[in-house]
Amino acid sequence: MLSDAIKDQIKSAHDAFARGGYEVALAEALAILERQPKEPNATRLVGLCMGELGEPTQGATLLAQAAATSLAVCATELDPERQRFGLEWAASCLIEAAEAFQALNDHVTANELLLKSLKVGRPPLTRYLKVSEGLCEVERYHEALEVLQRAERSFPRALELLRALGAVHAALGDKMRAIQAYSAVCALKPSDQDALSRVDRLLSAKVPTWHFPMMNDLPRNEAFRAAIEARMSATTKVLDIGCGSGLLSLIAARAGAEAVYACESEPQVSRVATQVISLNELEDVIRVIPKRSTQMQLGVDLPERLDMLVCEIFDVSLLGEDALNTIEDAKRRLLKEGAKIIPCGARVWCQLVESDELRARYHVDSAEGFDLSPFNQLRDPRVLQLDLRRFDYTPLTAPCLAASFDFEGEFSQLGEAVLSTTVERAGRADGFIFWYDLILAPDEEHVMSTSPHVDGTHWMQGFAPCYDGQRQLEAGELTHFMCAYRRFLLSFKHL
Repeated sequence: MLSDAIKDQIKSAHDAFARGGYEVALAEALAILERQPKEPNATRLVGLCMGELGEPTQGATLLAQAAATSLAVCATELDPERQRFGLEWAASCLIEAAEAFQALNDHVTANELLLKSLKVGRPPLTRYLKVSEGLCEVERYHEALEVLQRAERSFPRALELLRALGAVHAALGDKMRAIQAYSAVCALKPSDQDALSRVDRLLSAKVPTWHFPMMNDLPRNEAFRAAIEARMSATTKVLDIGCGSGLLSLIAARAGAEAVYACESEPQVSRVATQVISLNELEDVIRVIPKRSTQMQLGVDLPERLDMLVCEIFDVSLLGEDALNTIEDAKRRLLKEGAKIIPCGARVWCQLVESDELRARYHVDSAEGFDLSPFNQLRDPRVLQLDLRRFDYTPLTAPCLAASFDFEGEFSQLGEAVLSTTVERAGRADGFIFWYDLILAPDEEHVMSTSPHVDGTHWMQGFAPCYDGQRQLEAGELTHFMCAYRRFLLSFKHL
């Protein structure tokens, strides 16, 4: 028990410190310690004063010592209320000491003290948040998440906790849980514009779900595997553009590639691809490069030009993911002359059809007796992606070869062709359905098709409506149309 005289002296030292009289406060605190060498309040004051007077390391050490002394005193305290107060005071000292060590860039000691503070008494939410923040500063996100999840048991609907959870989940690349946390904030506080904008950004940046059916597409996987194995040698060095999960890189490594350089620009996907490759114990062969291939440089990302390119960077229209420019850039800067490319080419097929269902997806005349036709001016001029197996349509012509590309040879990013074909069945020309074949080997032994007649594939097809009006065609007549491509846009027009 402290005497009244020491209590008065401690108060006097605190008052001096609060006024900025650090030297006076230090002298009074040291005088107290001469009489009471282990008095934690005086030790804390000495530590605070040392920090202000240019001795931050000694000050931080004394703050930690004050907390340890206070905890030792609390362990012998019999009065519950005094013990509770002492524990709270000790926890405050631990946090002060942690902040002092953080200022010294000693984050290891700082985080040890912060974590220790959570074992003292019943931590309030502010303490959990403080500890989590300290761990995040040194990118110890998994530990920060564990701290916040402990806090969640006691404070399940606290807005600041939910915000912190959203931030940590986002830092860990778990966008779904980040969206859930920020969505809870939005539900509890609908006016929170920051949380709303974070949800919007996370939703717009979410990894497309088509990755999963693509990885489970057996015809696709088998075709690429067979082509890669057929064209691989023990000295082949491979570039995998848009590696996604790393599946094609894994296949190339297993087929005997000497080295595989897998590039993926989406940070979350590239991190997971690295984990996948490590899990399959092929990290000595495969290196993941987290950037676009068009940003890669020889001598920085690649040691030399490579022997083979594998890529599956094609959308429903073949060109929408900028495949033409990406392949051309890789040939010009990153690949050896005559390098093998898988796929080595592609063919686009189209067919003129009649379909009330497909027409209704891009055109309106009237509804409920009202003329709605002006709304047609808002139609998207791009092709529509859909699964043709789910729609009724009547082919009016046979499939026509609309465009072809030789990726290992010369090809242009801009072109067009006028095609003519005989109408096989009379009907209204509503638009063009189309699909393509990826030629995976020059001898065409291995071909992957997105045709609606291929079973077991995840691929959908395209539909390009006849925007200039639906013409009635008669069987036997010759009809003409144009297929045009402009780098990443594919279009069809009935002439």
